[in-house]
Amino acid sequence: MISAIIGLLDGQTGCTYFINAEHPSPVLFREGQVTFAANGQSCFKLGSPMQATSARVFTMRLLPGDVLICGSDGRDDLRLADSAGINTDETLFLRLVADANGDLNALEDTLRRTGEIMDDLSLIRIAYKGHRSEESEGSFDREIENFLKQTRRQRRKHVDDLCRELKFEIALKLLEGAALKYPWELEMLGRLAYVLRKTGHLQRAADLGESIRLREPDNADFLWELARTQGALGNRDRVRTLLEGIPAEHALYTRAREGEACASSILGLIAFGDASLSAAAQNGGITTVKIVDYSYSNVLGALWTGSCTIAHGD
Repeated sequence: MISAIIGLLDGQTGCTYFINAEHPSPVLFREGQVTFAANGQSCFKLGSPMQATSARVFTMRLLPGDVLICGSDGRDDLRLADSAGINTDETLFLRLVADANGDLNALEDTLRRTGEIMDDLSLIRIAYKGHRSEESEGSFDREIENFLKQTRRQRRKHVDDLCRELKFEIALKLLEGAALKYPWELEMLGRLAYVLRKTGHLQRAADLGESIRLREPDNADFLWELARTQGALGNRDRVRTLLEGIPAEHALYTRAREGEACASSILGLIAFGDASLSAAAQNGGITTVKIVDYSYSNVLGALWTGSCTIAHGD
């Protein structure tokens, strides 16, 4: 069995993906501050008989000037020079990286001065300088460019408004652009998975949802949306597994009430019904809305149109 970190760095966005199989955590050196890049493990050591069927994928965004340092067990397994015994403080390495100012050669010298290295020592340093290219300029049309210039909160509201107005195709276009530029924003990716489902791109929605699950395996919102997509694809066994994976404190997702309210119109002149969220909640006996869904249909263009609001909650 071997421990390992396996990662991928997108040089254009700085988005970094990695799994940690019981290896010392990567260290981030940013503007003189040192932190662990991620806490926890993705899976057991490679080759372990207890190996899980999937591994959690950690993600982070590197900024220009950031340095990522990975090292083997030897970085922590030190017989301290001050006769204090064997090092048991994993944060010691953070302080040594700070003392070395993120420089690899200086870090090795600092380690050897601190104590006797009792295990193998290997270090790797990744410095991200950022992406400077004119290729990204003009790569999106103006509508997407304007969307990307908004703050995260503004983008969230923009997409929610489009979905509420059933303008899913427009939302899809904007979210696909955002996913290319901000691949670390899981909330936005979750909205993209939802819009893909609403526009009939079920397999793409499922593939994206499964990749999100690898990053956030305990997120009830993402698991619930993925279960809906897999259900639409007819994958009942997968739906059952996903619902069983929802943490107990969010079990309401598996037994949530559902209420639907619909409205229709003929030629846009005569309208019937009430498709408001409050009507949907009332129809389902819901007092606390957790999830809102929308559907739209038409016959011969505008001859007859119908829209529904579906509320889930308790």
